[in-house]
Amino acid sequence: ESGDEGEATLSAEEVAELRAKCEALEATVAKMGGENADYKDKLIRTLADMENLRERTARQVENSSKFAVQGFVKDLLDVSDNLERALAAVEKDFLDQGEDSKGFQILKSLHEGIAMTETQMLRCFSKHGVERFDPTDQPFDPNLHEARFEVPMPDKEPGTVVVVTKVGYTLHDRVIRPAEVGVVPEST
Repeated sequence: ESGDEGEATLSAEEVAELRAKCEALEATVAKMGGENADYKDKLIRTLADMENLRERTARQVENSSKFAVQGFVKDLLDVSDNLERALAAVEKDFLDQGEDSKGFQILKSLHEGIAMTETQMLRCFSKHGVERFDPTDQPFDPNLHEARFEVPMPDKEPGTVVVVTKVGYTLHDRVIRPAEVGVVPEST
């Protein structure tokens, strides 16, 4: 010890011990800093995963509500097809003849009623995101069309839809029934 009051001197041993403690504390701080960075990275990733999950869930909920009626709509498509067939069963020329017979008037009224019903049904479909598509003269697309038969037509491009036996339908741009079609075959 020196003669100055208030000043303490440390022995070499004490200095070495303090340095060792200092180094140990610095190592602990460095280790904790690394762990802190790891925890921060994990937190950021977890938050990103949660946000992705939230967005995915929101999309699934939206799709569920959009497409919840898909089965019901598919059942109604057959009704729409039958209305279309009923209209096609009466030739337009026959309706334009202007016959005065009671039977003709009844048939004409029935035809007009079916036409109005079909129009109303198609409007209702459209209101709820159901759209009808007729691919006549379009290139065959297996995502939209179901080829039922081939129709040789030399004046048409191979792969062109030339006959539609059933029109197709989409629900919010998702195909719920492909159009059933006849296609010009590829050249052999």
